[in-house]
Amino acid sequence: SVRHHSDSPVIKRIVLNAAGARQVYHTGPESATQALDAIESVGTEAAQELARLLRLLKPHGGTADEEKQSPLPTLNDIHELIEPVRSAGVQVDMKASGEVGKLDPSVIHAAYRVVQESLTNISKHAGSGTNALIDLRWEPRTLTLNISDDGGGRPENHLDGTSGYGLLGLKERVEVAGGSIEWGPRNRGFFLSARLPSSP
Repeated sequence: SVRHHSDSPVIKRIVLNAAGARQVYHTGPESATQALDAIESVGTEAAQELARLLRLLKPHGGTADEEKQSPLPTLNDIHELIEPVRSAGVQVDMKASGEVGKLDPSVIHAAYRVVQESLTNISKHAGSGTNALIDLRWEPRTLTLNISDDGGGRPENHLDGTSGYGLLGLKERVEVAGGSIEWGPRNRGFFLSARLPSSP
């Protein structure tokens, strides 16, 4: 049977974020702003993915503008996320271990979003003077991404692990891709760990 549009995870995220923004609009403007940012991000991302899907369903011979549509980001594009964060004063190191496996496109996109959301939160909540580490661990049938920071910039403003509309949306994306994710405070900083399925 065809699922009703109201059951769409994307629609649910937008509705929940809108409801959250309404509840805290007067008492917590910062939380309301986070919710609105999440709505904008989810809406933009959904529109881009829908455009790509529709293009795939069309017969060959599309227009030049359609053919110029940029592909989904991959793990090779992570460095493009790191450089702006470094320019903002956050020291970001990256390391990888294990034998690289194969990832489905949805898993690759989820991994990219894990890094993107983590670096965004580090920049926003920890800030300049923070040391961060992106640790990619390839294991048989699993890619684990461990991303942590020392809270060296503004540890008092860091996420407490119970809030963050972007993290809740990220959890949904990782689970849809067949993985799992957890996050929380660590010492003066914050950590996030995501496990995603891979194949040899």
